[in-house]
Amino acid sequence: MDAVKNFVKVTVAAGYDSAATSILLAAGGGALLPAAPFNLIWWQSTDYPDPADDPNVEIVRVTAVVGDTLTVTRAQEGTAATAKNAAGKVYKMAQGVTKKILDDLAGGSGSHTHTLADITDAGTAAALNVPAAGNAAAGEVVKGDDTRLSDARTPTAHTHTLADITDAGTAAALNVAAAGDAAAGEVVKGDDTRLTLDDPDGPYLKWGEFEPPPGATIFQVAFATPFPAPPRYVHAMVEPPDYDSPFVFARARLRETNAFVVDLSSPTPDPATGWKVTWVAIL
Repeated sequence: MDAVKNFVKVTVAAGYDSAATSILLAAGGGALLPAAPFNLIWWQSTDYPDPADDPNVEIVRVTAVVGDTLTVTRAQEGTAATAKNAAGKVYKMAQGVTKKILDDLAGGSGSHTHTLADITDAGTAAALNVPAAGNAAAGEVVKGDDTRLSDARTPTAHTHTLADITDAGTAAALNVAAAGDAAAGEVVKGDDTRLTLDDPDGPYLKWGEFEPPPGATIFQVAFATPFPAPPRYVHAMVEPPDYDSPFVFARARLRETNAFVVDLSSPTPDPATGWKVTWVAIL
């Protein structure tokens, strides 16, 4: 729609024929006009104060205003280009309500289009296209049904090596026994049988009891299975048969992986029949 101003009426400085397109206004007239382009009514005002009464009235389109000089296109909105140079007559131009203005107003109330440049706060994403179908390509807006917004996209799973774990610790590289007790270099699981005290012949703890021969004070106790190394602690306790005599702790010496020696010589119990020796060995 053209720019408009209220009460625009200017005087033409000279007469012009029907082909003239550069029109000079009286001094100061150019400053009264709106920004081009726009239409003006051009008529002879000496005899016709109302331009509608002038048989030679014409509508021209102003395409440029430089100072007080107009560049115009003649014969607009169904009017004819006529000479505006009758002797002794004054010619004026005015911006009034014409068919074009009314048509522009009617069209503006209906549908119309804008370019992105017309939107002052569009943002940087407004110029991006939306894909017609499927996933967005580079430079396109991602729609809500883009398959890449789902966790199901490939890869859905992946693996890491132990080197990718920065705080794994030294035990992380050890294997867990698939079944049964852990072997050397494997992690011991909670069901490893060696964690129980129910086994009197375990690899780390062994115990037992026996009745020494009458009169014997030094004898050897053999383990059913050997320790991986000589046990650090071996304790033996001599229990009298009548429970009235005090218990006696015997010395255990010569500890080996497969046996140890019990020495009952000091203090010397009465090694009568029925005495019982209870022992425990810890690796």
